Amino acid sequence: MRCPQCGKRNSDQLSFCASCGNPLPLAPEAQSLGASTANNEPTDSPPDAATEMQADMSAPPAWRPAARPTSSSSSDRSLAFSRPGTVTLLAILQFFGAAMALFGAIAFIGTLLFSNDDLAADTEVALAIIGGICGVVSLLALACGIGLWRLKSYGRRLQLVLCWILLVVVPIGTIISIAILVYMYKPGVIVLFSEKPRDELTEKEAEQLAAISP
Repeated sequence: MRCPQCGKRNSDQLSFCASCGNPLPLAPEAQSLGASTANNEPTDSPPDAATEMQADMSAPPAWRPAARPTSSSSSDRSLAFSRPGTVTLLAILQFFGAAMALFGAIAFIGTLLFSNDDLAADTEVALAIIGGICGVVSLLALACGIGLWRLKSYGRRLQLVLCWILLVVVPIGTIISIAILVYMYKPGVIVLFSEKPRDELTEKEAEQLAAISP
């Protein structure tokens, strides 16, 4: 007989689950036996050894603690959520942007290093600044892509920062940034990147998360 509480299979002679202690429904044989016993006249004969053994086996297993769910790391809890396609696309775009920014940093710094002193001082400074900015952007985009892919809270924060910066790139950057900002501020997305274990979500948070889940 399976326990209706935890699903563990128990012997038909048990009245309580051996795992969680939950009362078990009577087996058909036990029900018919109980009905026939109730119809018979009570006797004064002492219970036999088999009856006493059955009573001992039917007692709830107070000595055995109920099984508790094992704790897992925050990373495993985050990865338990399914990653929406939009988040996957944003992560891939961040990886691509990181590669392009790194290529730009190498190009500018390489031009500066192999110019053979043919460039003006102002041009060299500009190349160094632009190359450094490209390197920083590459690192930020890479970290953002990893955070989005792994559903980490820092991934969402970096995505918001990059979007606010790209708002000044009119008009394409502004339009794309606004669309991403609207999506990243959805309640379900906020819950998704909160790194909160699924079993600790409130009913409202679970509904918000289901609204963006595939």
